[in-house]
Amino acid sequence: MLPSEDQDLIRERIRKLIQKASDLGIKDEEFRSLFSTGLKNADTIEFKWALKTKLLFRKFLQWSFERNVNFVTVLIVIIGIFVSSAGVREMFIKNVNETCILDLSYAVIQSFRPQLPCGICKNLKQVPVVQNISAEEFHKLYAYTGVPLLIKGGVADWEALQTFNYQYFKKIYTSSPKFLEEIMDDCQFFKYMDAFSSLEEVFNMPDERAAAENETEPWYIGWSHCLGKEHNISANITSQYHRPHFLPKHSINKETTWIFMGSPGYGADMHVDHVEFPSWQAQVSGSKTWFIKPPHECRSQCHDMAVTVEKGDIFVMDTNIWYHATRVNPGNISVSVGAEYD
Repeated sequence: MLPSEDQDLIRERIRKLIQKASDLGIKDEEFRSLFSTGLKNADTIEFKWALKTKLLFRKFLQWSFERNVNFVTVLIVIIGIFVSSAGVREMFIKNVNETCILDLSYAVIQSFRPQLPCGICKNLKQVPVVQNISAEEFHKLYAYTGVPLLIKGGVADWEALQTFNYQYFKKIYTSSPKFLEEIMDDCQFFKYMDAFSSLEEVFNMPDERAAAENETEPWYIGWSHCLGKEHNISANITSQYHRPHFLPKHSINKETTWIFMGSPGYGADMHVDHVEFPSWQAQVSGSKTWFIKPPHECRSQCHDMAVTVEKGDIFVMDTNIWYHATRVNPGNISVSVGAEYD
């Protein structure tokens, strides 16, 4: 348990946050809803105060941005609170290390992104395309240079090309309610602009819409398959694809797999990722076009590009550098599988 002086300090700072939020027009019921949030395993005062403080910080930031409160002032206050007390710092790290302490807006995150050298794209007018490539050549020219690459037929030997589709994933994920629950609890889900909020909802959609029949509404989602091979169902999924042959021998393919699936006419809107490493994405069903743009500081020197990835192809790109959007092309439902590598 935290020393009483640290508990008093946290209470006092939360009180000041409440007062500040009240000055900004936040209603009392909004604060009550924050404090009534379900706390799993919340049997310690450290966890309770950590979560409550985190939620208040998040709400405070949201309202600060909406009311045009000076961001630098807000940031200094928050950093000051966090670093001034070892007890507060330890409490956050120990008890809420599985989620972000603060959710900053996309625009704010981008404004603090370090500028990148434009040499990676200055003379690049289209995405390089190869039929085959060795690990040595890939390492030398593409692996860590930031230059995107399309490898035609790069995963032609994967069993997933014959098995991965909507019905396969629906059958395997819903065969075990416990497994689906673990995926939803422990892994990420991307709904993009769709109405789905979970994989459970995705696999409950009408089969007609899932198959994009009779002019039904298009859909596009993604999720991380983050459970290891010790799960029998995970082993079934991961046994049907393997590490791309061209990755450098010293490179480690990250265990978490990303799966993206959707119907023609839809895809991901323009964005840039915030992940640790470059990544590859293999098209195992359907066809998808990628639209990529250089970072803002390179727009005057570099070109926008587009590349279509067909079934059996693999696309490699550092999504932390290149802004990108995707659209599923007419034809079959698109399914792609990807991961980071270092």
